[in-house]
Amino acid sequence: MPFNTPYGAPISLQRAQAVAQAAVTEANRRGWQLNVAVVDSGANLVTFVRMDGAQLRFDCAPPEHKARAAVKLPRGPTPGV
Repeated sequence: MPFNTPYGAPISLQRAQAVAQAAVTEANRRGWQLNVAVVDSGANLVTFVRMDGAQLRFDCAPPEHKARAAVKLPRGPTPGV
């Protein structure tokens, strides 16, 4: 697979906000306080939501970095797994 193949279609701001809201709704249902980052197919931040009570920026990787890493991971199964 060529490395310049796009990962997927870009996500609109409206869709990214809907995805983030769905994550917040589920987190509220479960009693979690989360930071939610949505990135596009190029690993660029589109929207970010910090829920009340969620950890302040951060003792670990910020969620934007985690989201970027998820986009940049190779597609398909991991060899040897």
